[in-house]
Amino acid sequence: MEELNQDNQGLVLCWHDWSAGFRERLGWLTDVLESADRTEQRVRLRSRPRRRWDLQLAATGAERMRLENILAGRTVRHCLFPVWPDAAPLTVAVSAGGAAFSCQTTGRDYVVGGELAMFAAGGKHEIRTVSTLGPDGGTVTAPFAEDWPAGTMCAPLRDCLFVEGRRLNRWTPDYAEYAITAEVLGAARDLPALSPELWLDHPLCPFPAGWAEAEEGVTNKWVVLDNATGPLEFMVEAVEPVLSRSAEFLLDGRAQIAEFLSWLHLLAGRLTPFWLPADGHAFSLVATAPAGAQTIVVASQDYTRSLAGSPARSHLEIETASGAVIRRKIIGSLLIGAGDTEELTLDAPLPDGLAESQIRRANWLELVRLASDEIELQWLSDEAVSVTLPVVALP
Repeated sequence: MEELNQDNQGLVLCWHDWSAGFRERLGWLTDVLESADRTEQRVRLRSRPRRRWDLQLAATGAERMRLENILAGRTVRHCLFPVWPDAAPLTVAVSAGGAAFSCQTTGRDYVVGGELAMFAAGGKHEIRTVSTLGPDGGTVTAPFAEDWPAGTMCAPLRDCLFVEGRRLNRWTPDYAEYAITAEVLGAARDLPALSPELWLDHPLCPFPAGWAEAEEGVTNKWVVLDNATGPLEFMVEAVEPVLSRSAEFLLDGRAQIAEFLSWLHLLAGRLTPFWLPADGHAFSLVATAPAGAQTIVVASQDYTRSLAGSPARSHLEIETASGAVIRRKIIGSLLIGAGDTEELTLDAPLPDGLAESQIRRANWLELVRLASDEIELQWLSDEAVSVTLPVVALP
């Protein structure tokens, strides 16, 4: 094993092609020990996620030759790359001899003691070490040697390893495009602390979810016993199916992106259960429930026979036309009359009267965990990110 040092470190300032966005992957590592009845024990093995970037670069001239020598080099093992989603233009010009810089730093990957780069087309650049940071800029340990006008790109740098094969498309002898996967080393973003709202001791997802695809998984944990000469027999390991689907989030603005990244770090991959509303309508009221009522009468949906006692179908999240959100647990159910209606008993009274016409949304509230320890962030721009989270409901 070779120790990494400045002698085998390269610098890659070729511009990233944003036409397909910028893909960043965060990888936790969690041991999930699942018993036959689906109860789980989860153990976190990494305190911080590993981080990978998929870069799309294009280069010509001296930049192309330098990049290809770095990629094919026998001594270069790692490189400094700009954190492209965090690159931003200078808001105030920097004069030669100055040590202060002004650009957007809040929620971005600047750290005291880390490097930043001023760079322009044609390969002109300066690299300095950050000494202090504020919300809109900071200072560096050594003065800049060049004048950098307002609008010059400034970006934090991260030390990276080439962990996979590098792919090259050469369109002319002097122009080529490159696909590079880089493993990011060192510290990650300094994220704000997050204290999400709790429901029954578990955090509620603070972001509205869309749905990445129509398909949802409903899988029984049954073992089929087939002796080939008689009828099939089944050994039921879990009393209800495994429910799974993918939630999609579109994040707008650096504040929301930083909050979502804090949320992901709170979950730590598959470690932490959280509440997420299902995308299906849970019930239809057939009678107005008065204020203080602890029961609601709904159109029969076979709840009493099929779902009573189901952990995944015992909690409701109701949003009214006024925007109020009501969360309740179903603690009992009863078929009424000929069975065309059902009465659901709630764990607490309703604060106000509730009619079907007042309900904007009525969803099951599921306790879920992430189904994967690797989450992909698709940066659409430096101010917008799309994320899809595969989740599985817990018993």
